Amino acid sequence: MNQYSPKPCKLCRKFFLQEPGLTYEYCTNIVPGETEKTCRDVGATVSFQSKIKNNPIWSIYQRAYKKYRARMTKGTMTGDEFGDWVVEAEKLRDKALKKRIKDVDLEEYERKMNPV
Repeated sequence: MNQYSPKPCKLCRKFFLQEPGLTYEYCTNIVPGETEKTCRDVGATVSFQSKIKNNPIWSIYQRAYKKYRARMTKGTMTGDEFGDWVVEAEKLRDKALKKRIKDVDLEEYERKMNPV
């Protein structure tokens, strides 16, 4: 237990031991009312969905990602083309996230995310 610090889980509020050097917000206990899902699994999903809902840059990126992923799944886009798009889209997203939201032209950002 040396160098471990107790931390409350953001989901179930039970304390868990934080390993040195790691920054988890959720424990590995089973979520109350579930049989398999852990707080860490559910918490990560909730956190990601919140990020998409509250940030237009993430929202545009996620919509475009799903669109291009569907194209790859249907076979209208190759895996290599999708992979190339993902790399470019992540660069655009990260560049936009570094700026303040009010300084980003969202229409231009959306056009760049959906070149085809």
